[in-house]
Amino acid sequence: MFLNAKQFFWLPLALLLGCGGPQLDRLVGEPASNDRFTTPVSNRVHPAIDSIQRFVAAMQQNDADRAWLQLSGETRKALQTRADLVGLRGVDLLRLHKLPTATSMTTAASFEPLTFFALPTVQSMQLAQTPPREDVVEQRVHMTGSGGASRTVVLRFEGYRWRIHRPDLLGASTAGSDPVSGHDRLSQQ
Repeated sequence: MFLNAKQFFWLPLALLLGCGGPQLDRLVGEPASNDRFTTPVSNRVHPAIDSIQRFVAAMQQNDADRAWLQLSGETRKALQTRADLVGLRGVDLLRLHKLPTATSMTTAASFEPLTFFALPTVQSMQLAQTPPREDVVEQRVHMTGSGGASRTVVLRFEGYRWRIHRPDLLGASTAGSDPVSGHDRLSQQ
């Protein structure tokens, strides 16, 4: 098929004006899980930052089960080991906001998971320089909160998603930090 002079003029003009590229529009009632397919690439959030946002949102909504899923395997194991001292599950420590210090919950210390793993109020997050490792895939995210508080959170890629990695729950006293208040990596600017 050959184009005549009239078609030769209008076809490129129609392509130029009408076909800027594929664009997907969200449907009414479409689940939020489809955002990554319908959001322009320039507006997407890095998956590591999304994982922290999910953890913070879950803790703010008192949904310990959802927050538990955002923690790395080693971190969950550390919480489970501490919970085993009193016959609980690791996720229960997130729910109860307590860390047993002995074999009884009566001697448990107050524990704020949101402060320990992230910041209570997050104003901004950005990817930080992460040294490469051969054994695991890690990403650091620098968080800034209200009052000038800041923290760098380490995330590991495992199980096809980024998860907050902080297994120093049991050995925190040897590292010179306070596992109860969570102020080991917190700094004031």
